[in-house]
Amino acid sequence: MSSGEDADGRRSVQPPGRLPVVLSERELATRGRRRDRWWLAGLGAWCGAVVWCWGVTVGRARTVARVDDTWVMWWHLAPVLALLGAVCLGVAAALSLRTVALRRAELRVLPRARRRTGRTVATVAGAAVLAVTLAVVADLQGETVVTVLGPPSPDGCTVVVEESRALMSGSGRVGVLGTGGSVPDWQGTYGSDDGYRPFTDGGYELTWRGAEADVALVDPSQPTGPQAWRVSC
Repeated sequence: MSSGEDADGRRSVQPPGRLPVVLSERELATRGRRRDRWWLAGLGAWCGAVVWCWGVTVGRARTVARVDDTWVMWWHLAPVLALLGAVCLGVAAALSLRTVALRRAELRVLPRARRRTGRTVATVAGAAVLAVTLAVVADLQGETVVTVLGPPSPDGCTVVVEESRALMSGSGRVGVLGTGGSVPDWQGTYGSDDGYRPFTDGGYELTWRGAEADVALVDPSQPTGPQAWRVSC
């Protein structure tokens, strides 16, 4: 048995295992709506990550910019969205557990199991789709390599090559990066068979002519596109 004093100074007795009512039904309903908003925000972030992954893959979007010595890819936004969604779902789960605990402590009627089951199934399905999508896109886009070719120009401009391969094909872009710049200016493309990456393998020549550079493949194995480019800063 537990006891306490009311507003008139009289002591009240609570049955064992039962706490005083601390939240009204309206407040509990408000908590439920807040939980649902967090849950929807989490699943929305996961859906955004899936759509973004396939969007950048189909659109062949690759490199965004260089941050220090790290090249940031467009698809890198997907794991950020996935993490944000996980945080939102974690908040929703915490609110749900707290609300259930309060209802049980106050001997309230618990919410219908159907809604809880629906949220659980949707969350598990969303997690499965997200995990498969991230794995596939990471495998496809993870093959993208950005190489800074040397030497730089007298003014410090550098030639940058982005090479990608997927299954039995390869492709790439040739561009320049100005002194202190972080976003390449892409000026040429190429294609290859069997995922061949000629620049990564060192099969190229680079010659600077002032602010312009002549880039040529000297080992164009299985080429399906241009073998020489002239780029300028």
